[in-house]
Amino acid sequence: MRIQSLAASALLLSTAPAVAAEPAAPRPTGNPGTWVTANDYPAAALREEAQGVVRFVLGVAADGSVTDCTVQESSGNAHLDTATCELIRARARFTPAKDSAGQAIAGTWSSSVRWQIPDTARTLPPIMLVSYRFVVEKDGSVSSCEVLSDSEPVSGPGGKMVSPGAAACANIPKSAISPMTDKDGQPVRSVTTMTFKTERTQLSD
Repeated sequence: MRIQSLAASALLLSTAPAVAAEPAAPRPTGNPGTWVTANDYPAAALREEAQGVVRFVLGVAADGSVTDCTVQESSGNAHLDTATCELIRARARFTPAKDSAGQAIAGTWSSSVRWQIPDTARTLPPIMLVSYRFVVEKDGSVSSCEVLSDSEPVSGPGGKMVSPGAAACANIPKSAISPMTDKDGQPVRSVTTMTFKTERTQLSD
């Protein structure tokens, strides 16, 4: 993922000899490019294949801490907008603005983050969420299995596309399952509901 380096739009004003100093804007401490990294791409935005540029303005207190973050221009995706401000508020630090007398004061700083999905990330499958239920008879045999929710077909043996829900039902042992018992220890029919979730996340190099 390529994330555009942050650059301050508030520039320090130079002063000429014998002229009173102008107020100085806040300056980032450290490298602003580390405030948002490739590992920070919101999972929800990846699933939606959302990309875009978030333009924001920060409020910086007299001690250099970030007091607020406002999105001035949305990326068009709420997950990207929210992640931008959350990450920068948590990680950004500044040398505070100064007035003409050199005293630290509150100020603002603005920049942008470009969120762009790399081609490799597009090849990752989405989250798999499968739910199914099956009936266990008194003798421990499975009499039926019903898929409640399924995911997109996946590649199975020999490259054949299979339904994850159907595969889950097919893999339930048809016997040798211990049946439920009642308060007297007698076996009873029962229904079991299973839900499993699988997610693959790209790691940075």
